[in-house]
Amino acid sequence: MTVNSRIILKDEREKVTNVAFFLKRFMTGKEKFSTLDDLIKFIDSLSTKFESLSSVKNWEKWKLELLLKKTNFVAKSMRKEKKLKLSLEKKFKGIKIQKVEEYDPDKFTVFYIYNGKTKAISGSARQIKQKLLKEIEDH
Repeated sequence: MTVNSRIILKDEREKVTNVAFFLKRFMTGKEKFSTLDDLIKFIDSLSTKFESLSSVKNWEKWKLELLLKKTNFVAKSMRKEKKLKLSLEKKFKGIKIQKVEEYDPDKFTVFYIYNGKTKAISGSARQIKQKLLKEIEDH
C-alpha cells in the first residue's frame, strides 16, 4: 500500500466517522443498526431533508459496513450515556448533571454543576461515581 493510498483510506474512514456523528443528531437512542438494511432505512428517512445523504447509499460496501459499525457504536453510546446520566442523577441528588459523553468504549466525560461551579470529570462509570462521591465527602 502506497503512502497516497493510506492517506486516501484514512480520509475515507474519517468521512465515514463524520457521517456517523452527523446521523447521531437525528437518533433517538432507540435505534439498533444490526444490518445494512437498517442503516439504509434510517438514511432514507433523513434523505428527504438532506439530499446529500442519498449519495451515501451508493458508497462502496466496505464503507457502508464501516458506517454501520460506527452508527451502531453511536446508538449504543447514546443509550449508555443516558443510563449513566440517570444513574448519577439518582445517586447524587446535589449534583446537576449537564451532559455525559462517551469518548472511548466505556470511558465517559461527565459535565456537571456542584456548588454553583461547572466541572467535568472523566473515566469509567465506576471511576466517575467514586470521584463524585469523594468530591461530595470533601465538601
